[in-house]
Amino acid sequence: MAVRCKAFGMKVLYFKRKRDVEFEKSLEIMYVPFEILLKEADSISLHLPLTDETTNLFKRFNVRIYEEDSSAHQPGQRKSGE
Repeated sequence: MAVRCKAFGMKVLYFKRKRDVEFEKSLEIMYVPFEILLKEADSISLHLPLTDETTNLFKRFNVRIYEEDSSAHQPGQRKSGE
């Protein structure tokens, strides 16, 4: 995903529980804490398994941080009536 985004001239930020410096250098991307990612990103792509730890991830980090300037969609979690 990072390679594709860079091809469009996007600045790529990423978060992983375990930072991967070699990955950063090879793709020229920047690691940031998850809270910063939510504040800075215009678009977020999640690539993670659905586990107890990842369920409601945005709710735990207060999704309102980025809702004012950006839009986000968490597939599979919709409000009733949608």
